[in-house]
Amino acid sequence: MRAVIHCGRWQHHRLHAKAMADGLAKHGVTVGMGGLHEPEPCDVAIIWGARHPRILESGRPVLIMERGHVGDRMRYTSLGWGALGRRGRYPQAPDGGARWERLWGQLLQPWSERPGYALVLGQVDGDAALNGLDVLAWAHEVSAALLDRGWDVRFRPHPLAQPKGPTGIPIAAGTLADALGGAALCVTFNSTAGVEAVLAGVPTVTLDAGAMAWPVATHALDVPPARPEREAWAHDLAWTQWSLDEIAAGDAWAAVGPLAEVSRHAA
Repeated sequence: MRAVIHCGRWQHHRLHAKAMADGLAKHGVTVGMGGLHEPEPCDVAIIWGARHPRILESGRPVLIMERGHVGDRMRYTSLGWGALGRRGRYPQAPDGGARWERLWGQLLQPWSERPGYALVLGQVDGDAALNGLDVLAWAHEVSAALLDRGWDVRFRPHPLAQPKGPTGIPIAAGTLADALGGAALCVTFNSTAGVEAVLAGVPTVTLDAGAMAWPVATHALDVPPARPEREAWAHDLAWTQWSLDEIAAGDAWAAVGPLAEVSRHAA
């Protein structure tokens, strides 16, 4: 098998490209390095993020590296085939939840029944996962719909976005944990913060199927908040992301590599 890692100039691109090359070599995979946008002959392409349409549409399996979904997102890296978020293809937990319990099990809190506000989560405008959605217009529409349904509404902008929200809607102060602490409901398009909301026990609405919290959320504003079983979802979540050391050791490829052929047939 030959893999091409398409690497940019950014430090985290280079660090992950080196780690991935080391891990692939441990499995006997021949590795080449490519530029950011042009596909090259290979069995598998590996890229950071999803802003590489020519590579993604090249007809070969594409493994996408991106920030993780749970816990320290800068320490763990998502490895999914073909797309970002839940649209990507990941291994299912083969260990009965052992990896989850060892690394992140303490994050799963009981479902909350408390009263509180509806927290609308913003995202970074232009994020590839939004597929062109105007996040501020979306937040305005969602907030208005929640107000019509009698909710007290708060808005939390993404930390990397402009700190403004829909007109007349208070900004939730403090950290995300602070904002979730007063919430009875959380609403997101497909932000990873929805994972944190579900883990914190706040019933969550996700409005795009690419949200990692989709399987344990509701998907409309006019249905009652839901508190489904989350353990199986959490166990699988643990197999969507890997540390740099795990990638370099080949452990990550041992888990995700077998899905390359599945991804080839699904393309």
